[in-house]
Amino acid sequence: MKKYLFVGEERSERAKQMNVTWVSKRLCAGHLSKAVEALGINWDECEFLNVFEDDIRDIRGFKGVVIAMGRKVERELKKAEIRHEFIYHPATRGTVRNIENYKAHVKQQIGHIVACDHSQKTSSYASCFDWCPECEKHVLKKEVAMPE
Repeated sequence: MKKYLFVGEERSERAKQMNVTWVSKRLCAGHLSKAVEALGINWDECEFLNVFEDDIRDIRGFKGVVIAMGRKVERELKKAEIRHEFIYHPATRGTVRNIENYKAHVKQQIGHIVACDHSQKTSSYASCFDWCPECEKHVLKKEVAMPE
Protein backbone atom coordinates (compact mmCIF):
# COMPACT_ATOMS: atom_id res chain seq x y z
CA MET A 1 0.00 0.00 0.00
CA LYS A 2 1.32 3.44 -0.94
CA LYS A 3 1.56 5.88 1.96
CA TYR A 4 2.44 9.14 0.25
CA LEU A 5 0.90 10.82 -2.80
CA PHE A 6 3.00 13.56 -4.35
CA VAL A 7 0.91 15.77 -6.60
CA GLY A 8 2.51 17.78 -9.38
CA GLU A 9 1.00 19.99 -12.08
CA GLU A 10 1.54 18.13 -15.35
CA ARG A 11 4.35 16.38 -17.18
CA SER A 12 6.75 18.75 -18.86
CA GLU A 13 7.39 18.58 -22.58
CA ARG A 14 10.93 17.41 -21.80
CA ALA A 15 9.63 14.56 -19.61
CA LYS A 16 7.27 13.51 -22.40
CA GLN A 17 10.12 13.59 -24.95
CA MET A 18 12.31 11.48 -22.67
CA ASN A 19 9.35 9.22 -21.79
CA VAL A 20 10.01 9.56 -18.05
CA THR A 21 7.67 9.94 -15.08
CA TRP A 22 8.12 10.75 -11.40
CA VAL A 23 8.87 7.09 -10.73
CA SER A 24 11.89 7.23 -13.05
CA LYS A 25 13.77 9.57 -10.68
CA ARG A 26 14.83 11.62 -13.72
CA LEU A 27 14.78 15.38 -14.24
CA CYS A 28 13.26 17.12 -11.19
CA ALA A 29 12.09 13.76 -9.80
CA GLY A 30 15.75 13.07 -9.01
CA HIS A 31 15.77 16.07 -6.69
CA LEU A 32 12.54 14.97 -5.05
CA SER A 33 13.74 11.40 -4.56
CA LYS A 34 16.93 12.53 -2.84
CA ALA A 35 14.97 14.82 -0.51
CA VAL A 36 12.30 12.30 0.52
CA GLU A 37 14.73 9.41 0.85
CA ALA A 38 16.89 11.60 3.11
CA LEU A 39 13.83 11.75 5.41
CA GLY A 40 13.56 7.98 5.45
CA ILE A 41 10.64 7.73 3.05
CA ASN A 42 10.94 4.70 0.80
CA TRP A 43 10.44 5.74 -2.84
CA ASP A 44 8.39 2.57 -3.38
CA GLU A 45 5.86 3.85 -0.80
CA CYS A 46 5.20 6.92 -2.94
CA GLU A 47 2.60 7.44 -5.62
CA PHE A 48 2.52 10.32 -8.08
CA LEU A 49 -0.31 12.12 -9.83
CA ASN A 50 -0.63 15.43 -11.64
CA VAL A 51 -3.51 17.71 -10.74
CA PHE A 52 -4.01 19.03 -14.30
CA GLU A 53 -3.74 15.62 -16.00
CA ASP A 54 -5.18 13.05 -13.61
CA ASP A 55 -8.67 12.70 -12.16
CA ILE A 56 -9.09 14.81 -9.01
CA ARG A 57 -11.21 11.97 -7.57
CA ASP A 58 -8.10 9.76 -7.55
CA ILE A 59 -6.32 12.38 -5.46
CA ARG A 60 -9.30 12.83 -3.14
CA GLY A 61 -9.66 9.09 -2.62
CA PHE A 62 -6.01 8.47 -1.73
CA LYS A 63 -5.62 6.75 1.65
CA GLY A 64 -2.46 8.35 3.02
CA VAL A 65 -0.67 11.67 2.97
CA VAL A 66 -1.26 13.96 0.01
CA ILE A 67 1.63 16.34 -0.69
CA ALA A 68 1.15 19.32 -3.00
CA MET A 69 4.26 20.23 -4.97
CA GLY A 70 4.04 23.92 -5.76
CA ARG A 71 1.60 26.77 -5.20
CA LYS A 72 -0.55 26.05 -8.28
CA VAL A 73 -1.13 22.51 -7.06
CA GLU A 74 -1.79 23.76 -3.55
CA ARG A 75 -4.47 26.16 -4.86
CA GLU A 76 -6.18 23.36 -6.82
CA LEU A 77 -6.20 21.02 -3.83
CA LYS A 78 -7.62 23.76 -1.62
CA LYS A 79 -10.36 24.46 -4.18
CA ALA A 80 -11.18 20.74 -4.18
CA GLU A 81 -11.05 20.74 -0.35
CA ILE A 82 -8.40 18.02 -0.25
CA ARG A 83 -6.27 17.87 2.89
CA HIS A 84 -2.61 18.05 2.04
CA GLU A 85 0.89 19.03 3.02
CA PHE A 86 2.91 21.50 0.95
CA ILE A 87 6.42 21.50 -0.46
CA TYR A 88 8.00 23.58 -3.17
CA HIS A 89 8.05 21.88 -6.53
CA PRO A 90 11.44 20.16 -7.03
CA ALA A 91 12.02 22.22 -10.20
CA THR A 92 11.64 25.48 -8.29
CA ARG A 93 14.07 28.30 -8.98
CA GLY A 94 16.27 30.24 -6.60
CA THR A 95 18.44 29.18 -3.71
CA VAL A 96 16.07 26.37 -2.67
CA ARG A 97 16.98 24.62 -5.94
CA ASN A 98 20.34 23.66 -4.39
CA ILE A 99 19.91 20.02 -3.36
CA GLU A 100 20.96 20.56 0.27
CA ASN A 101 18.61 23.54 0.57
CA TYR A 102 15.80 21.52 -1.02
CA LYS A 103 16.38 18.62 1.38
CA ALA A 104 16.21 21.07 4.30
CA HIS A 105 13.00 22.59 2.93
CA VAL A 106 11.33 19.20 2.48
CA LYS A 107 12.40 18.14 5.96
CA GLN A 108 11.00 21.35 7.44
CA GLN A 109 7.70 20.99 5.58
CA ILE A 110 6.96 17.26 5.86
CA GLY A 111 9.49 15.87 8.32
CA HIS A 112 6.75 15.54 10.93
CA ILE A 113 4.88 12.95 8.85
CA VAL A 114 7.71 10.45 9.07
CA ALA A 115 8.47 10.96 12.75
CA CYS A 116 6.40 7.91 13.66
CA ASP A 117 8.27 4.61 13.84
CA HIS A 118 5.00 2.66 13.83
CA SER A 119 4.90 2.70 10.02
CA GLN A 120 6.67 -0.67 9.91
CA LYS A 121 4.14 -2.21 12.28
CA THR A 122 0.95 -0.94 10.69
CA SER A 123 -0.47 -1.02 7.23
CA SER A 124 -1.98 2.43 7.40
CA TYR A 125 -0.50 5.88 7.76
CA ALA A 126 -3.71 6.95 9.48
CA SER A 127 -2.99 4.76 12.49
CA CYS A 128 -0.07 7.00 13.49
CA PHE A 129 -1.23 10.47 12.47
CA ASP A 130 -4.30 12.64 12.62
CA TRP A 131 -5.17 15.71 10.61
CA CYS A 132 -5.10 18.82 12.77
CA PRO A 133 -7.50 21.42 11.36
CA GLU A 134 -5.89 24.12 13.49
CA CYS A 135 -2.37 23.45 12.22
CA GLU A 136 -3.62 22.31 8.81
CA LYS A 137 -1.05 19.53 8.96
CA HIS A 138 -0.82 15.87 9.78
CA VAL A 139 0.35 15.50 13.35
CA LEU A 140 1.53 12.53 15.36
CA LYS A 141 -1.30 11.15 17.47
CA LYS A 142 -0.97 11.93 21.14
CA GLU A 143 -0.92 9.00 23.51
CA VAL A 144 -3.90 9.26 25.84
CA ALA A 145 -3.80 7.56 29.22
CA MET A 146 -6.92 5.56 29.96
CA PRO A 147 -8.50 6.22 33.37
CA GLU A 148 -8.20 3.34 35.82
